[in-house]
Amino acid sequence: MNVLILTPIGPYRTNILIDEIYKRFLNSRDDVSLHMFPYYAFAISAAEGREYLPAYFSIIQTYFKEEVYSKYRGDINIFVGNTYKNDRYDLIVGFVDKIIVDKNFDNYLDSLYEYPELAEAFRVNEMYSLDDAEIILPTVEHVIKFIESTIKK
Repeated sequence: MNVLILTPIGPYRTNILIDEIYKRFLNSRDDVSLHMFPYYAFAISAAEGREYLPAYFSIIQTYFKEEVYSKYRGDINIFVGNTYKNDRYDLIVGFVDKIIVDKNFDNYLDSLYEYPELAEAFRVNEMYSLDDAEIILPTVEHVIKFIESTIKK
């Protein structure tokens, strides 16, 4: 099962959620894999002195290539962040915390539309939006409970 927890791509708005997911589920079961795109991009940009957005898009452009995807895949895969639309997700769950104003769900992504060349290069029109979510959860605790119920099955 592949579940996308759809969040803004920026690391600061999702770090509380990512921290909680790691604390509770990192080594919970061998068949559960966690894929935290904002965390990975932040770590790469900090370690290599790169800009965050190019690191983020580099990750999501490579992550679903079969040789990468199959290497890190478990029976249950929880993805956090935003990716290009694809048919690998069984469920898309939106996360809109009280700090996220729904008219401006993702200010990182929205800012790219001010630069049409970058928006086109990063293919931002091909990414998920809240409209694609099958359910929207309002708090970190709701997301945690959702993941717990998903991995119990």
